[in-house]
Amino acid sequence: MLNLSFQGYNQLIESLYKEIPILSKDNAFVRRKKTFDFFVNHISYDYERLYDLRFNHIRGERRLEVQEVLIHRRGICNSLAVVYKLLLEKAGIYAMCVCVKGHMIDLVQNDDYTFSFDDVTKAIMKKDFELDQVSVKVPAFLELIRPVGEIYDYFNYSYKKAIELGQGIQPFKHRRTNEDIYWLPMSTIDYVYRLIKKRDNDYLSLKGEGIKDYQYLVSLPPIDLIQSYESNF
Repeated sequence: MLNLSFQGYNQLIESLYKEIPILSKDNAFVRRKKTFDFFVNHISYDYERLYDLRFNHIRGERRLEVQEVLIHRRGICNSLAVVYKLLLEKAGIYAMCVCVKGHMIDLVQNDDYTFSFDDVTKAIMKKDFELDQVSVKVPAFLELIRPVGEIYDYFNYSYKKAIELGQGIQPFKHRRTNEDIYWLPMSTIDYVYRLIKKRDNDYLSLKGEGIKDYQYLVSLPPIDLIQSYESNF
């Protein structure tokens, strides 16, 4: 792999972005969908690397995995989500990488200031399963990674849909305080955090409750803003 500088990464991202057929007249939702479709049709999932990670416990280096996507157009969820975020931002769309149960997806800001999820990894996998293009044929591995739903279930989806797709659990009441608790895929690292809706969104007060890395909660949108975007494109 190359020891790329920031300029080197930026050139590769620019080159990849130019291949997406985005037009000046396209609104934000169309730019986002074209970027999603580009990933599904032109980026590959690295099943061998995931097999090594899950079954042989061989971990990669995130920086090199991002290079793998930019240069060889294949990767696993972490690197795919990062490059998808970077391409969306080239298109003028804000996105953050978030993680649930060891799987990274993107939380994307819509142009009405709501947010919704995109999961390019599961969309690519769904296509590969439909076309019998998964390169590792070990039954236990296939059962572990088989995606539910359809390809576009993983585009522009809500918190409720995330639960249906196995990403998070239903909200519940705190047994002592009766506060609303949401388990969300809301981190740039491998954790699942609590988002407590009440307390006037005073996330810093959670520090006293011993929630690890509570500071990552500060920048999260309120739960009622995470919903599918209705577009008329």
